[in-house]
Amino acid sequence: MSVSAGRRELETPPTAPNLAVSVSASFPNAEVFGVKLINGHATQAVLAVTNNEAEPILVTVIGGALSTLQPLAPGLHPSAAIVRNITATRYDVEIPAGEKQALPFTFTTDLHPQDLRLNLIAVLTSQAGDVYQVQAYNETVSVVEAATSIFDPQM
Repeated sequence: MSVSAGRRELETPPTAPNLAVSVSASFPNAEVFGVKLINGHATQAVLAVTNNEAEPILVTVIGGALSTLQPLAPGLHPSAAIVRNITATRYDVEIPAGEKQALPFTFTTDLHPQDLRLNLIAVLTSQAGDVYQVQAYNETVSVVEAATSIFDPQM
């Protein structure tokens, strides 16, 4: 699909269904009750990338966003739900055909305690140079304050 913009044609990027690659995220330090993002502490995710393509693929970038769970007012663009973008990290890691690789992704938050939707995306490049965005995680997480102690000298 293309959109006319003056004399230029803007191409819509390919979607992931044409790519035989799966990406999933896990959180090694998650609790039984779900993922908690502790303010001021690094949250570590591990993205498992499985390449079922006939050729190698390149994981170029991993990034994401935290969004509100509240419904948006009519007429607002979906991006209005984003509370905070998570800084993307460049990887440029090649995954050979038929192989699986785990990539660590770490980020830190500093927000008011609340429940938000965490969306993590891996940007992949095929051998042909096509760029794809594959969703790795899209679940509710809790932003919490770090535990405090009366013995903490900063208190």
